[in-house]
Amino acid sequence: MNYLVYRMRMTERARRNQKAFWSWLEERERWFRTSPWGAKCAGTTA
Repeated sequence: MNYLVYRMRMTERARRNQKAFWSWLEERERWFRTSPWGAKCAGTTA
């Protein structure tokens, strides 16, 4: 099994409004877990 590890570098805009950044990131993760594409990559079913 391969694991993808990546690091995000926050932009100045993200650093100024971290609440919006974390909200965006949570929505992105939620999409990835529930989308057929994300589930396929994770080896699970949506």
